[in-house]
Amino acid sequence: MENYPTEIQEAVKIMYEMRGNSEGMMTWKNFPLAKQIITLLDSIPNRSEHHTPYDKIFILNFIIDNISSSDTPRFTIEIMEKELALLKEVLPADLEEYNDPLTAEDIEEELQMWRDYIDTEHFSNEEWCRKYSHYMKFDPIERSEIWEEKYYEIESKIDAELMKEDMPRGLGFCFAYWSSKHKVLAEMGIEWQSPQEMNPGVVFD
Repeated sequence: MENYPTEIQEAVKIMYEMRGNSEGMMTWKNFPLAKQIITLLDSIPNRSEHHTPYDKIFILNFIIDNISSSDTPRFTIEIMEKELALLKEVLPADLEEYNDPLTAEDIEEELQMWRDYIDTEHFSNEEWCRKYSHYMKFDPIERSEIWEEKYYEIESKIDAELMKEDMPRGLGFCFAYWSSKHKVLAEMGIEWQSPQEMNPGVVFD
């Protein structure tokens, strides 16, 4: 690790923090951390004596695995487009230390899904869910640009509400979360229906 550029070493430290957030069901905290990593990666060339373009791709894919892409689809699209651009510079030798490396086809398939997700003009919720075998209905507001712009602020306020109640993140947590989310969004002038409201026949715990 000490041979990698300082920027990649810093990115890895942030990745450990992101993983901890994910394991603690605090994925929303990873959004600004992910942006920090992007800034670090963008500040160095794609290849040097000590790193390759695929090293960057590996880190970018870690980010995607540790953010809520359905809440931040435009950011996810931006990351995947970076991955595709980097793949064009990858040499066979760059992949030797990686098991099951990503291919352009892997990235393009998921990228198209998120492009369709934000394309509300051509894909209704029902059409998008049918195309991508997504069985849970969700509020259309979640696909909007304003939702993504306000995502971190919304989740920060929800977390503050839940901290007041000292709510354990186990069985039944989803109901407390949705209740707090309703309250926070209403205060922000945003109408939203929870998964429970959108899927009345589904049993949640």
